[in-house]
Amino acid sequence: MKSRISTETALPGMSLSEAVLDDAGRVLVPDGAVLTESLIHSLLRRGVAALCVDQAVEEDPAEREIRHARIARSVAVFFRQAGDGAGTVALREAICAFRMERGA
Repeated sequence: MKSRISTETALPGMSLSEAVLDDAGRVLVPDGAVLTESLIHSLLRRGVAALCVDQAVEEDPAEREIRHARIARSVAVFFRQAGDGAGTVALREAICAFRMERGA
């Protein structure tokens, strides 16, 4: 989940969800970069007050199962006449896994 936090509360290991820009619009740190202790101190010295980071959200196992079942039903519609061959099953499982990871 994307959230905006103060640079002072940033922790090493967090991943940026948006690039950090200076006042002229130049990229100081690209999006997706993983914060380190030295990078956080450097941003504080430059006066960067806030960062957009990706924060992991722990999902309730029951909600995860409900979501997985919904995705599996949705994908099954596309495969309703495809049979149960090994390739078909593997493709269906790969699509389900992709959609689960993407949060669809």
